[in-house]
Amino acid sequence: MPEITLDAFLHPDHSYPRNAYVLFQGFKRLYVRKGPYLVNNEIIHTIQIASLEAENTGTGSFRKLIDHLTEKYPNVTIVVECVLSDTLASILEHLGFERINAGPNRNDRHYANCSTRRINHRTSPA
Repeated sequence: MPEITLDAFLHPDHSYPRNAYVLFQGFKRLYVRKGPYLVNNEIIHTIQIASLEAENTGTGSFRKLIDHLTEKYPNVTIVVECVLSDTLASILEHLGFERINAGPNRNDRHYANCSTRRINHRTSPA
């Protein structure tokens, strides 16, 4: 069971580890990473959502998570890794995310909100 909140994990004084299961309202499990990430051939600082499980689907938990991250950390790109669900892919596109790092032989789908926001990609969280 995670013992650290998302915001405590993302706080600048918390530099290690760069990945953790964190606590955030509405989620049974939420695994995130922070730090550099290759987005469309550019290394940028990101918050990466690697795995999640909502307590109750269809209640807006994911939207609340994205809203929280974009409001509290406006200068950091959010990456959602390995999107397997077509529904989640549609939701991400509706929220302004775009598919990244896609190649002709790549079946995995990663999404980031990098092109729809005017941000300094080289800024670290907080």
